[in-house]
Amino acid sequence: MKRREKLLFISGTLPKDGYGSHIIFLRHLIGLEEAGYDICVASRDRWLESKPNGMPNSWQTIKIPDRKAFWLPARASSKLSMSLRFRAQASHVLARIDRDTVKAILTNVWDHYCGVAAVAAERLSVPLHVFVHDDPVSWATVNGSNANYVKWRSHFALSRADKIFSVSQRLSNALNCDRFPGHELIRPIPAKNDSRIRSDPFSEKPVLGFMGKVYPGAEETLKNLADRLNLIGGTLVIVTDKKFHALLNRPNIVVREPFETAFEAKNYLLSKVSALVVAYPKEIKSQDQTAILVDNFPSKVLEYVEMGLPILLIAPQATEAYDFSRSEELLFAEPGNDAKLDQVLSAIAIRESYNRAQNTIQTVQTKYSFESINERLVRSIG
Repeated sequence: MKRREKLLFISGTLPKDGYGSHIIFLRHLIGLEEAGYDICVASRDRWLESKPNGMPNSWQTIKIPDRKAFWLPARASSKLSMSLRFRAQASHVLARIDRDTVKAILTNVWDHYCGVAAVAAERLSVPLHVFVHDDPVSWATVNGSNANYVKWRSHFALSRADKIFSVSQRLSNALNCDRFPGHELIRPIPAKNDSRIRSDPFSEKPVLGFMGKVYPGAEETLKNLADRLNLIGGTLVIVTDKKFHALLNRPNIVVREPFETAFEAKNYLLSKVSALVVAYPKEIKSQDQTAILVDNFPSKVLEYVEMGLPILLIAPQATEAYDFSRSEELLFAEPGNDAKLDQVLSAIAIRESYNRAQNTIQTVQTKYSFESINERLVRSIG
C-alpha cells in the first residue's frame, strides 16, 4: 500500500481552537488532512505537554526542546549561533519523522521556528511554504525586542521559501514578499459554515456584537459606538478579556469573558446580536501595538462573514481593513465620523437596508468560504 504524503508544520504558533492565528492554522491543517495528507506538528516542547485544544488525535506531534547539554549557546545578537540552533533543532525534528513521506514543510514567519523549518526543508530537499499573518519586525520594534535579529530571521525563512502565503497585500509590501518567487494572497480561512443564525436577527433597535482583543484606543471607538447606538435604543455586546471590561463602561454595553472556543463565542453572539462590528482606534501609532493594524488583515472579519450577519468596520482609511471593506462593499465608518456612523446604524435599523447588507455578506461568504480557501491552498501545495 502506498504511504500517504505528510505535511510537516513547524511553528511556535500552535494550531489549536481559540482565536487569532492559532485557529487559522488549525483550520488550514484540517483542510489539508481532508485533502489526503497526513499532518505532523513540531513545536516547543512545553507547549505540547498536553494535546492542544481541537487538535485531531490523528496528527503526529514532535516536541522541540529549547536546548540540550551538547548544543552550543544561542544568542539573538549572534546570527551564527542562531543558525546553529536552527540546525540543531531541525536535526532533532527530522530524527523523529519518516523523512521519505514528507511532501513539504509549512511554517509562519512570526517566531524562531520559521528558521528551524527553513533548515529542515533544505535538509530534506522538499518545498518550504511560509504563511505571513503578521509583521514580526513591526511587532518587535514596538515591543522593544531585537528587531534587527527578527528582520534577519524573517528574511532567512522568506528567502528560502518556495511559496509565501500572505493574508494581505499591505503585509506583503511591508515584508517585501513580492521580491521572492511563489508569493500568493490567501486570506485567513474561516470555519466551515456551522453557525446557527436565528431565523430573523433583524431589530429596529440594533444589537451589535464584537469579539476579540481591544487594541489601545479602540475602547474609545467602542464606547463612542455604544453612545451612538444609545440614541436609537441600541446595545453593544462584547466578548473580550476581563482586563478590558473596566474600560468599556457604558450602560448599554454588555461585556463577558472569552469562551474556550471560537465556536462557542460565535454562537453566543448569534443568539443575541443583529450585526457585527470590527473596531479600530481613531489614531494608529507607529510606536505601539496599533502599528500592526495598518498592514494586517483583520481575521475576525472572515469569522464574522461566516456568521452571515451584516458587518460594520470602523477603521481609518490607511488600513487593510478599510481596503477590504471598500472592495467588498461592507458597511463602513471612520473613527470619529459620527455623522457617517449614525447613517450606518440607522440603515441597519431599517428592514430593507438591513436585508441588503445581509445579502452582501452572503456574496462574500461564497468568495471566502472554508472550501474555496482550502481548495486554493491545496492546489498551491500541489
